[in-house]
Amino acid sequence: MFIIINLCTLMCYGFLLGVWFCNSKSNILNRFVHNKFEHDMKATVGVEFYSTKVTIENGTQVGLRLWDTAGQERYRAITKSYYRGSVGAIIVYDLTNRVSFSHVEMWLEEVKQNTDSNCQIILVGNKSDLSDQRQVFGREGKIFARDKNVLLLEVSALDSSGIETLFQRISQMVYEKDW
Repeated sequence: MFIIINLCTLMCYGFLLGVWFCNSKSNILNRFVHNKFEHDMKATVGVEFYSTKVTIENGTQVGLRLWDTAGQERYRAITKSYYRGSVGAIIVYDLTNRVSFSHVEMWLEEVKQNTDSNCQIILVGNKSDLSDQRQVFGREGKIFARDKNVLLLEVSALDSSGIETLFQRISQMVYEKDW
């Protein structure tokens, strides 16, 4: 469902990353934290935790605590407890899977209902490398993001394009909120 993010510079921030129906979010995290991609990555069961650092625009190193929460309905009671204290959320959909995009609004509302009103949110379309299989096109994502007042980025966990930028951007957004 979500990656929950906590950042630190001696202070820590929490982030949530979410996705519906695909292993995109886990591969995004695996690429960012370990610089690896697994073609046969298993679905997240419950919640997985990652910790790493990122350098933001002013040169400040920020620590991240990232929770990768399961997207399956049966884990929703468990994963909801991880929303509390999160200062950022990354909602992921698969650019090659229209069904995953159709659930984004539901996940966005869930994040907004269960986090602080200052929680920074980025919507992410993954698998930008598969342009010939694309079912969700840029204009559609941009319109949705604009209407919901969230930032939209497209990335590829496979070739790592946009991954570093994604985590730098959300970290910068949270840092600027001065949690």
